[in-house]
Amino acid sequence: MTEPGERLRTARCGCGDLSVVTRGEPLDIYACACVTCRARTGSAFSYAGLFRESAITIAGPFRLWRHQAESGRALENAFCPSCGAGVFFRTAAWPDLVGVAAGCFAEQDFPKPRRLYWAARRPGWLCLPADTPLIDTQ
Repeated sequence: MTEPGERLRTARCGCGDLSVVTRGEPLDIYACACVTCRARTGSAFSYAGLFRESAITIAGPFRLWRHQAESGRALENAFCPSCGAGVFFRTAAWPDLVGVAAGCFAEQDFPKPRRLYWAARRPGWLCLPADTPLIDTQ
């Protein structure tokens, strides 16, 4: 249930078949340049918000890819079976949280990452705000 004044955001895949509605602000926001995140996003890094499982509503079909992240933790990525876009993920490291890909939100005001994991693996052209902590592992 949505509380008065609580922020709602909707993340969608490319074709719109899979969506995640989030309630409230993310508990954490981060970027990651590890090999796993680069491969699963097809980009130079991932950028995601973490929400409590109870603060999201998932609608539409999705498939799961279960694998081990570079950190050694179990990771479960959910993607649209029609367009292939990765929309959300779960990891054993954060059992009650769901990560939602920031790029799947239409809103342009999604908060900036609070840190960059695997900073040594980021591309040299990636410029971050000066106050963003750079962490070499996760």
